[in-house]
Amino acid sequence: MRKALVLAVLMAVWTPTVFGQAAIREEAAGWAIRAGPLVVELDRDAARVVSVRVGGKRLASGTGGVHLYDGKTRKAVGSLVAAESGVVGTHESPALRVGWAAADGALKGRHEVHPEASGIRWRVTVENAGDQPQWLEVRLGLPIDPQRGWQYWDGRNAPVKVEPNSRL
Repeated sequence: MRKALVLAVLMAVWTPTVFGQAAIREEAAGWAIRAGPLVVELDRDAARVVSVRVGGKRLASGTGGVHLYDGKTRKAVGSLVAAESGVVGTHESPALRVGWAAADGALKGRHEVHPEASGIRWRVTVENAGDQPQWLEVRLGLPIDPQRGWQYWDGRNAPVKVEPNSRL
């Protein structure tokens, strides 16, 4: 039995974006995704979010990224190992695609990071390669200060303001 779960998240920035400033750049330590003044950096090994900057100013310290949790116990589902990464799409509409698998091989998936005019969109796809169904919760952890007016959008419901203890 194979099931897939897709989660879309949009990080909205409160400042306008100049047309043509959305880009993905490969760097020595990983990837930099830019949408106007917003820049999100990911490391190469595990595609962890290592910094979020607006206008050159780092918003917070720490790391984040895509995390999987057991939907019933709320415990983390082992470690995720990045498989392959690279830029896909067109010059006008690029995306960073990162493939990964759980250490036990039961789960695999990918996430795509799309810079857009109004923010950065994360699309996460999870596939259960095992025989047993799993209740999963996908979270996107970001090292940001929630007091700065951030919003997230799940692709379906109205945008929601991020609060200090939000569970997205």
